[in-house]
Amino acid sequence: MVRAHGCGPCGCGFESRHPPQILQNLRIIPPRKDMIDLYLTKNELKLLKTVFILEQDLIDKIDGAILEVDKYVIKFSYDKLDELTGYVAAEANHAKSEPRKDKLDELCDKMESLLEDYEREEWVE
Repeated sequence: MVRAHGCGPCGCGFESRHPPQILQNLRIIPPRKDMIDLYLTKNELKLLKTVFILEQDLIDKIDGAILEVDKYVIKFSYDKLDELTGYVAAEANHAKSEPRKDKLDELCDKMESLLEDYEREEWVE
């Protein structure tokens, strides 16, 4: 399965091609400033650290994950989590082994679910 992670309305596939104010007007990126907590198991965090095409700010954020009881937590803005989700989806699409692809797909699904929940909350408020 090839994951499509893109901006939708224009179908370009990369939200970064559009200025944030245009995306907010299209309600693609909710304008709230809340942070989204991404909870990861130890194995999920290790997997995330193996994604090759990450920008330094995302690498720093991942390296700063805080252990809370039995899960690691990383706080993201909507757009940073969306950016990370795109990188994980791209890595899954290019994975050479099926087990790695499946694990990356599961992690991507988890992050996409958080983004969808955030968007749903924005529409309700």
